[in-house]
Amino acid sequence: GEDPSIIRSIHTHLTSNISFVNKYAQHIFRFSVAIFQQLSFGNFPTIITTNNSLSSTNLIHLQIGLQLAVMLIDLLFSISHDIKHIPDFHEQIISGLVRMAIIFQNRYLQRLQILKLLKRFCYRYKTKMLTCESYLKNLFEYIDVFRGDHLRLVFSILASMYNTGVYNDLNMFVTKCLIQPHKEKARGVFGAIEIFRSLLLRHVADLAQAPNNSNTRVDGKTSNHENELKDLLGLVQSSGMQCPQTLALFYDELATILGSANAKQFQQQQHSSTSSQIDTQSLNWFAISAADMFQEAFLNDSNISLTSNSLDNNRFPQQTRIVYNFDGQIPNASVLNLANIISKYHQYRTMSDTSSSPILLAPMLRLIVLASWSNIDQVDAVLQCSLRIPDINLSNDIDIDVPRSLEIYRDKLKELSNLSLNILCDVYYYASRLFREICNLLSSTINQNELLISTRLEQLTDIEEHFSICVQICRQQYGFYEPICSNIERNTMKKNTKKPTATTNKTKVTKQQGT
Repeated sequence: GEDPSIIRSIHTHLTSNISFVNKYAQHIFRFSVAIFQQLSFGNFPTIITTNNSLSSTNLIHLQIGLQLAVMLIDLLFSISHDIKHIPDFHEQIISGLVRMAIIFQNRYLQRLQILKLLKRFCYRYKTKMLTCESYLKNLFEYIDVFRGDHLRLVFSILASMYNTGVYNDLNMFVTKCLIQPHKEKARGVFGAIEIFRSLLLRHVADLAQAPNNSNTRVDGKTSNHENELKDLLGLVQSSGMQCPQTLALFYDELATILGSANAKQFQQQQHSSTSSQIDTQSLNWFAISAADMFQEAFLNDSNISLTSNSLDNNRFPQQTRIVYNFDGQIPNASVLNLANIISKYHQYRTMSDTSSSPILLAPMLRLIVLASWSNIDQVDAVLQCSLRIPDINLSNDIDIDVPRSLEIYRDKLKELSNLSLNILCDVYYYASRLFREICNLLSSTINQNELLISTRLEQLTDIEEHFSICVQICRQQYGFYEPICSNIERNTMKKNTKKPTATTNKTKVTKQQGT
């Protein structure tokens, strides 16, 4: 049938007749393996989740069948220690799953469900899985056959085996990948992310065991996990100094982990007053570190005249000015010099100081937002920073809400070169992403600063309006606009001039033969 609720009914029936499951455990396991091996309806490419040759009905049947197999194996593994007539039955289950995960190279859904099942066992039944290390080591030995989501699940499985040989092998593999060229660095980043996730879970679990009314560490374990987290972060940062794309990928993936952790912490906070303390302890050090990195890489004091530097003038011919500051703000408040960062990247493309690459701007902002969820006071420099942008009209400010002023502004934009206009578009593009993240952070806090939120929202609206006008003029004057570091893959349509030439040559040869 096409109703997945039947799986729940079968599970309820089996759990109420557990003696039957115990007696026929071997037969049930063989039946589950047969589902994975035989129920395919065709092979699946490794890079997509579905196959166009499959009808929707067959795909639903396949998914329900796999759910049945997963449910049966999950039930068997949970009671494997009670099945005395089959020695080491849990090891037999893991061995069979690992073998299928390796050989199912062209069955995407089957392999995906098997790896998810192994990951669940690793995190739910840690004691049982310690005796299965030799089987999981086979996943590491055949790691080159896994791609995409499958590879990330394998990394997650291996990272869960803390303080084992296969865990140490994974650490060495990640370190080796991170010192390789960019293509291999991506694999290293995904492995590092899963190690980070595993360490963070252990770190938070250790904090939960500490006394609720103090910051006491438990036998030094918490500090050890915290140090491992910091060492891992330092490893990825040092390996990404010549490849900012690696750091950007790591920061973005890390922000995703912290985002999911924040959601869980928020749910716990509604039921327990100690959850906020645990969240603050586990993420406070990381939030401060991320904010310090951002401030060192991108922010400077507003009393430093960057326009007087000849290099900056050569990078962008227009003067720059500080905008989007607050009334009564101190003179030396932090300033994000977008004009300098963007123009420098446009001119050189490769930079000696990769920590200031614009590709890191958005991932670091998102990371700061999610890491500072519990305490925004530590990122005031980012929340209240001003922007230094190119000054198009040196005489006075242009109010684009006034039709005449808008016309003057558009004429000024049309006078810019292609490079200058692209720089201006990129400045507003990254300014928009910055202010969006700031607004998200301010709105997610309990004690909201309504004045700061409303001010930033007004500034964000102004940035979006300027960005829209700049992109419109850029497309009219020079065609397609693509933000730098956006990783947009654009298919360029090129006229194929070789085919007509080949046809012409073929015609000439035919005429010569005929003559």
